[in-house]
Amino acid sequence: FYTTPVKALSNQKYRDLKSLVGPDNVGLLTGDRSENPDAKVVVMTTEVLRNMLYATGTPKELHAVVLDEVHYLKDPYRGGVWEEVITHLSSNVLLIALSATVSNAMELGMWLETVHGPTKVIEHSKRPVPLRFEMFFNSSDESAMRMELISSKGRAKGYEQFVNLINLSHQRASHFPYSHSMGSDPRLKRPHKSAVVEDLRESNLLPVLYFVFSRKGCDQSVKDAISEGLCLTSPKERKEIQEIAFEGVHLLTDSDLESLDFGTWLHSLEMGFASHHAGVVTPFRAIIEVCFQKSLVKAIFATETMALGIHMPARSVVLDGLVKRSDAGMRELEPGEFTQMAGRAGRRGIDQVGHVGLTFDARLETKRVMKLIQSRDFYIESTFHPSYNGIANLIQRHDFKEIRHIFSSSFAARYGKEELLSELYGRKEMLEKWGFLTNYDNRITEKGRMLSKCFNECDLLIVEALEEGIFSGLSPGELAALVSCFAFEMRPGNLRAGFKPVRTPSQTKPLNRFQKKSKYPKEAPLLRDLPGKSSSISEKFIDKWEDLMDLSRDISIDERSFHLPLIRQVNNLFANAAYFWTSGATFAEALEVSPVTGGDFARTMRGILDLLMQLTQIASETSLVAAGRKAIDIIDRGIVAASSTSWNVVEESQDFSDIESIRD
Repeated sequence: FYTTPVKALSNQKYRDLKSLVGPDNVGLLTGDRSENPDAKVVVMTTEVLRNMLYATGTPKELHAVVLDEVHYLKDPYRGGVWEEVITHLSSNVLLIALSATVSNAMELGMWLETVHGPTKVIEHSKRPVPLRFEMFFNSSDESAMRMELISSKGRAKGYEQFVNLINLSHQRASHFPYSHSMGSDPRLKRPHKSAVVEDLRESNLLPVLYFVFSRKGCDQSVKDAISEGLCLTSPKERKEIQEIAFEGVHLLTDSDLESLDFGTWLHSLEMGFASHHAGVVTPFRAIIEVCFQKSLVKAIFATETMALGIHMPARSVVLDGLVKRSDAGMRELEPGEFTQMAGRAGRRGIDQVGHVGLTFDARLETKRVMKLIQSRDFYIESTFHPSYNGIANLIQRHDFKEIRHIFSSSFAARYGKEELLSELYGRKEMLEKWGFLTNYDNRITEKGRMLSKCFNECDLLIVEALEEGIFSGLSPGELAALVSCFAFEMRPGNLRAGFKPVRTPSQTKPLNRFQKKSKYPKEAPLLRDLPGKSSSISEKFIDKWEDLMDLSRDISIDERSFHLPLIRQVNNLFANAAYFWTSGATFAEALEVSPVTGGDFARTMRGILDLLMQLTQIASETSLVAAGRKAIDIIDRGIVAASSTSWNVVEESQDFSDIESIRD
């Protein structure tokens, strides 16, 4: 098995390995897609392998598992999955863990030896293509200038010159303060992105991956470049781009393409520019990636997700500053994040040197910039926490003493996560109180078996809602709307501009957490009627939403009493979009009520699809299963279906005669 952290990387490794060992020998499993699953080599996301190990244990015929990007162990949201795989994989299976950003490899290797068996740590620090680091700043005529910070041989002479330049600019600014009447500003400033791209073109340093730390910034950068009349492609290249693009969107209707403003997007692509982030629909992203790998698209403005292992090297990489937004606010990049992005510079076998550009930021001290460039501090810490689903699966194969030993042997426990066992006991008590385990002999109940098959952050809430009939009596559209409350994650900056959620006509006071079973429509949306149609589902959905919120509140109160992290807060902002789409609406109609743009819409609908599949497998109520299956059939169409299959459409456009990408 070859596992990766994201579907896009799984899809790419699937293509690469088919070219290397033949299409009949390679399969793919990504949760919502299955291709040749019995092949000798199967590529999958890490979550798929974790779920497989819990469901059936380690396959007897399995010889080896590759964990690509194993530094994901430290991911605060998903890192525990890697630890679960390592812990539960049979010790007779060869385990190969890969990463370019692990500085405590010996510590990780010692833990692997403890839980899995004899382990050899292989470290290689020399890059096949050396990197040169430069700083971009504005010149007096608003063009971009750059100065070397560190040469490709690791010398930092340019850094001293740059510090002198900064000091000089500060002195000039203090003696000759800027005024509009006098003209140019003597202070150094960040250059315009278009000016940076133009400088790279004149220096023959394209293609470039230009990392911008917001989706809006990526999109605006492309618009600015096009509005300034920049064109990076030849007529022959534009014709080839057009052919690849039309082939890649053939599953979409003219209406879909119009909703996605395909004409404007294609024009930018033909000019050699693209914006790449999770909000871009999958067919468009796949086309961009193919065009970039063929050196047709010369400049991609991308968020850092582009650095997650996908093989898209460039001659140059530019970082638009060294500060990014996080859930806790703005923060500086970590060394591992910087290295992942900078490491995209330099194409093996093509470039003698990879060029990494930083855009000047007056907020950062130059010493801190240099420290970040030269740092090799990629320390991996565990983020593993016990989950209700994980305990329900373990309790079917081990007694609690053995489970305690498993958690005591985890990477988290080994390196100072003392609260891990306390959380294990707390979750066990929650499972007993809510009837998932018997409280006298720790045996799993029928409800507990259902929980062991539900893989979601809100696993306990979902199964309890299923038991209490909250999902019952709903139409396919209403069911999808309710399931969307678990599938949609609201993140800063991802909401569509101008989105206004529909609320219930009356709003009651927020529920006091000590009240019992009080109904309240907290932020419950009205499920609108489809254009030209009528329905009577709004009140029914609101009742179900209120029941779900009451249940979520009760679970949270108990979690608080056991000193546990609270269950993730569900929200219903996507309910109208899910209802519209599952009731047969067009993509344009669903987007009108969607809180997010096309790419996030399609991905959320696929998340709803996955959760509906789980519900139909664990539910026993015939009408609920029927509604779920009908919803699945309606959802998996158009842009949602294309978001799972479009990568296969453009596969034939790629040239894999050079298999160095597989060895990278």
